Amino acid sequence: MPHSESDLIRAIRERAKRKRGAVAVGIGDDCAVLRPRAGEEMVVTTDLSLEGTHFLLDRHGPHSVGHRCLARGLSDVAAMGARPLAAFLSLAAPADTAQASWRWLTAMTRLLPAATSANHLQASSPT
Repeated sequence: MPHSESDLIRAIRERAKRKRGAVAVGIGDDCAVLRPRAGEEMVVTTDLSLEGTHFLLDRHGPHSVGHRCLARGLSDVAAMGARPLAAFLSLAAPADTAQASWRWLTAMTRLLPAATSANHLQASSPT
C-alpha cells in the first residue's frame, strides 16, 4: 500500500514529545502556533531541501539529510544572533521516489528527538 504525506506526518508526530511551552500547535497542521515569551521577538526561517538538488536518496543517508535540514535553519537563526525556539523542516522528493523510499524517510525522522533535544528545541505534536 502506498504511503501518503499524512503517513509521514504521523511517523514524525509519533517521535515528537508533547511539551508545554513555546509551541502551542505543531506537527500535523499546515502552520505552527508559537508563543514567544513576553517582550521577545521571533526570527523565523525555513529552507527547502530538494531531492536531486540538495541531496540524493541513493547517496546520502537519512540521518545526514535530516541533520542537514535542521542545521540549515539553525545556522540562519544563529546568523541573526537569535536563540532557537522551534525548527521548521522542509523536504521535497518526487512522489515515486518517496514511495520507494518510505523506510529511508521514516529513518530520517528517527533523529528528530535527539537532534531537537541537543539543540534545545521543542518538538511538539498537536493537542
